[in-house]
Amino acid sequence: MPLPGFRHGRIANRIGYHLTAHVQASDFGIVVAAETGFLLHSDPDEVRGADVAFVSKARFQTANFSQEKHFPGAPDLVVEVVSPSDGYADVEEKVLVWLRAGVQLVIVADPKKQVFLVHRPNLSPEILTLSDTLNATPVVPGWVFRVSDAFPPE
Repeated sequence: MPLPGFRHGRIANRIGYHLTAHVQASDFGIVVAAETGFLLHSDPDEVRGADVAFVSKARFQTANFSQEKHFPGAPDLVVEVVSPSDGYADVEEKVLVWLRAGVQLVIVADPKKQVFLVHRPNLSPEILTLSDTLNATPVVPGWVFRVSDAFPPE
């Protein structure tokens, strides 16, 4: 896969920065950036990474693993920023993989349309526009984020 562009990284960082600040202030868990592997299945191994991911403190503390290795299981929350090279089917497949693995909240940030597509297990996706605010409770208690804060002006 080609590396995403600069705008992609800015959007992922803006979301990750706000999420990290909230999570650290309340000691809710761990936020990690892209290139962090999550071992979703074994035999054969399926390892995935997201642009931003959150693992709750309880799940992190009970996971028996070396931090030099992949986290054993899915994160609680995933943020995927759509790249220009991503097709609709690619994004849909990522979302389905995460939800089937046990992720409780998948946020797809679409820079071109400047929207969030919010996916939760067993619920219809929600579309949030620039005037909306994401509420990640109960996955990340109290974390709210204005969609407009994710998309810097070009």
